[in-house]
Amino acid sequence: SEPPISEILRDLEVDFIEAIAAAKGFRLAPACEPTGNHTEAFQAALSNVGHHDGWDEMMCNRIAETWRSRDPTNTWLDDKLLQVSETEQICGQVWHLPIFEHCLRGDVEGVARVIEDAQRRHRDGEGLVVKPRHGANSRLVYLWPPAGEPATAAAAELEEECGGDRLKAIEVSVKKALSGSDPSWDREC
Repeated sequence: SEPPISEILRDLEVDFIEAIAAAKGFRLAPACEPTGNHTEAFQAALSNVGHHDGWDEMMCNRIAETWRSRDPTNTWLDDKLLQVSETEQICGQVWHLPIFEHCLRGDVEGVARVIEDAQRRHRDGEGLVVKPRHGANSRLVYLWPPAGEPATAAAAELEEECGGDRLKAIEVSVKKALSGSDPSWDREC
């Protein structure tokens, strides 16, 4: 009998091949289309040479390229937004964590809408996450638990800076996520 890991890997490969075959009929959004650098990483993976050919290499390539290009049409949140709606359309139900609101930096009405919705959801007892459209290593990510529960470290620090006013801290977290940057993002991968 095969060891369990071999069975798992075989099943994953079969599922992966079926997913690729099913995906042939679906068009990628322009933000998701691979560039020349991605294609090189994919070719390395297919060559199975054992050097720069793993999933981690492809992931790091994607993270580095999308961050360095600063192309607003090529962000992971855009990919995710499309994934959510496309998956719901195909499957007839939502299979992702919902993304309630999003906007671009400089969209005054959009920013106000995101802040208002985040504060309303908090007042209604929901927990939520505020994060940048693109980023890595959890920088400028704020986890806001439902009212009455203690905030995580970054959120608690921001709440303290706002004089204990969690609604104000949620507003500030949205603004920081939209306009912030972190030096580590230039070094990722």
